[in-house]
Amino acid sequence: MTMKQPLAVVDVGLVTPVGLDAEQTASSFRAGISRKSETSMMDKAFRPITLGSLPDDVLPPLAPALAKLRPALTSLQTRLLRLAGPALQEAVQARLGQEPIARVRPLPLYLAGPRPGLGRPEIVGPAFVQNLALQAGVDLDRPHSGVFPTGHAGFFAALEAAHQRLIDHGTHEFALVGGIDSYVDLYRLAALDAEERLRTTGPQDAFTPGEGAAFVLVASPAACQRHRLEPVAWITALGQGLEPGHRYSAEPHRAQGLCDALNELFSPLPTGLPPIATVMGGLTGEVLGAKEWGVASLRHTKRFANPIEFEHPAELTGDMGAALAGAMTAVAAMSLRHHGGTGPILVWAASDHAERGATLLRSQTSMRGAQEQ
Repeated sequence: MTMKQPLAVVDVGLVTPVGLDAEQTASSFRAGISRKSETSMMDKAFRPITLGSLPDDVLPPLAPALAKLRPALTSLQTRLLRLAGPALQEAVQARLGQEPIARVRPLPLYLAGPRPGLGRPEIVGPAFVQNLALQAGVDLDRPHSGVFPTGHAGFFAALEAAHQRLIDHGTHEFALVGGIDSYVDLYRLAALDAEERLRTTGPQDAFTPGEGAAFVLVASPAACQRHRLEPVAWITALGQGLEPGHRYSAEPHRAQGLCDALNELFSPLPTGLPPIATVMGGLTGEVLGAKEWGVASLRHTKRFANPIEFEHPAELTGDMGAALAGAMTAVAAMSLRHHGGTGPILVWAASDHAERGATLLRSQTSMRGAQEQ
């Protein structure tokens, strides 16, 4: 997708295994703090399952209006709501005048979530958006919201939907883009265990499951100018692709999906753009993702500095699934705002199925400099 105009990141909100808010999470990322630990749950060989998870007592309870619906909510949906509520509240603290944006107008939400297992009911759907609005106490524009239950790369599809709403349609000034996920669920862990994807001990082609919630509040350039907002950072490019040879396909894996996503990302960009020195990647510890990035990056060598700084947060948090790309985008934006550098920073992720995506972020300083040239 060619971005006609960039999107401003106005605010962010995070809840992850290494932080209960955005600042804690970003600080933990910078310090390399890990929060993965053995649990009381066992795999099929009776070995403790290691998770990147939050203690239950640090998560808020269900809102009273939702507690009455508890029999209608699965345990996974309940946990996702408890994870997402504080992160969503944090992301809407930016102000228009004297009031937080969320109190001034309802916000459309474009939300990435986990893909349900074969034959299983949906986890994140339109009803979940309504429940999340109640849990967070945030007024969401539900008719214009959307869900993208495709795992890791769902965040990029959600970002595209927000761009269309703010830039192409121009009917809204602000939108929320988020991702939520949790593997703290017996059914999901059993399915991963059956596929021998749970990391335990010794050399393995496996990963450590995690959980998290991530939201970014985005705005059009016109809205920033009209309301005199200073963005945290700018999302300047977006690319998506489909991998024919994904994990659950019989076709050979050739990294075509991520290559296509990077092609779409880079093709409209000027050749004089500074090389990418920082990459935040959706590696989870499994070989397939590492091979995919190796092929895709080699095909776009000219776009990268030598050497590059490569960060893969799943090493610290466990795989946060559909929340991973949003968390990386939020932390990248905060890094550009608070810790120097102008970017661009590349963020990418790949779903277990076909979806792939990538985005570029630049600092407010670099965007201002480009406009002055």
